[in-house]
Amino acid sequence: MEQGHHEIASAESLNTALDPICGMKISRDHAVDQVEYKGNVYYFCMKEEKDTFLKDPERYLKKADDTKETPK
Repeated sequence: MEQGHHEIASAESLNTALDPICGMKISRDHAVDQVEYKGNVYYFCMKEEKDTFLKDPERYLKKADDTKETPK
């Protein structure tokens, strides 16, 4: 039974994304909007956040990369 729980958790993890504007973890199925940029799809919890992203995508992608780095 334990293994089934891990399979469900893994499937849920594969179906989630981080909104690059607010950092909120959202289900890809329930995202309000999405955009493809440089071969990647980004998901948003609000249409306004997609609009903000499109004005300066590199700014928000850099911000997301900075939060992924581990301290040394």
